Amino acid sequence: MAEVHPDEIHNLTTLAGKKHPYFTKDSSLLRKAEQIPNSSLFFEANLSANDVVKLINRAADSMGYTSDSVKIHLIE
Repeated sequence: MAEVHPDEIHNLTTLAGKKHPYFTKDSSLLRKAEQIPNSSLFFEANLSANDVVKLINRAADSMGYTSDSVKIHLIE
């Protein structure tokens, strides 16, 4: 998404949990920060698998995608 929507990727900073943001430019606000490639944003990487799926769907929705357009593949 960062490559396709470089100007809109910062809209993700509006997604937050009860106590912490899920996306931010300040990595110190996250428990386990990982940087989004080709972006100045960091995301919270300390999430359960179910929370990751929920967050991906919320992020896709905030960027104008439907949940049907999101495919998640598990590589074992």
